[in-house]
Amino acid sequence: MATWVHEVSVSTGSSYFLRVDSGRPDLSLGFQLLLTDGRSAWRGQVSAESLRQEASEMEMQEESYLQDLQGALTQAQSCYRFSLTPSPPEDGETLTLTYEKVQEDISFQLGSVPLQSVSNPTEEVRQLLLHSLERRSSLQDQNQRLEQENQILRREHLRASAELTVCVGGKEAWEAALFQQFVEVLNTQKALTRVLQDSVENLKQDSSEDPSAPAGDDHLREVNCEDEAQDLQAASTSSAAATDDILDELLSDLTDVAPSRKRRRHLRTPAAPPPKRTDNPTKTSTPSTPPLNPSEAAGWEIDDLFEDI
Repeated sequence: MATWVHEVSVSTGSSYFLRVDSGRPDLSLGFQLLLTDGRSAWRGQVSAESLRQEASEMEMQEESYLQDLQGALTQAQSCYRFSLTPSPPEDGETLTLTYEKVQEDISFQLGSVPLQSVSNPTEEVRQLLLHSLERRSSLQDQNQRLEQENQILRREHLRASAELTVCVGGKEAWEAALFQQFVEVLNTQKALTRVLQDSVENLKQDSSEDPSAPAGDDHLREVNCEDEAQDLQAASTSSAAATDDILDELLSDLTDVAPSRKRRRHLRTPAAPPPKRTDNPTKTSTPSTPPLNPSEAAGWEIDDLFEDI
């Protein structure tokens, strides 16, 4: 059961205490009202069907209507206004409580509820005071719990701030060390550059003083040419060695062809007799060689090839 108690002011300027009891916080199941001025008390009830009918008559969505109704009955806001009929009320008579919403100098009625006089208003006032005390106690407990949580959060905040300060200090020290290393490396490079520049200047001066000596750039070119010549010579030597190795492998793979060569020599025809000398000593006759058949010619070529190898 949800319960709200707050002070309301009616149009006549009088103040009353209004208690609202509902099964749900949004008042969608209906609610009960208790109105008292401390001496007298009046009670009324509104059903869920009455709420839907009111929303339909006002041509409003039910959710919007319930939000405005909850703001009027459970919250002390200046945009809502209450009125009693008759006013001022008398003991023992029935009252009608009307609640309205004021928006931009325009007011429209959210609803009204009839209130019946309570025969024992003292007990109702007593129950109202007890509920206020219980509510006050629960609010104090909630405030105390929130205060403890706030203290825990405050300590966590201080701890996190201290850690952040340490991290920031370490980051700054790290950046300073890196910057110092960068400066040292930069200075070293500058010093090396100056040494190289001085060496180049000295070489230029030596070359200008000694005309027979080659210039610095020419000397460097000659050194590079010598290095390239040595590299080419080494490459050619290694290439020749590799070629010799390949030839050795090829020769080692060849089979012995000596018997075949001997057999082919047996097939050759005998050499022709030496030519006869003629009476004219200045002229020599060319020896006539009988023609060879194709098989013998092929044998001679093969023998010559193997003899070369």
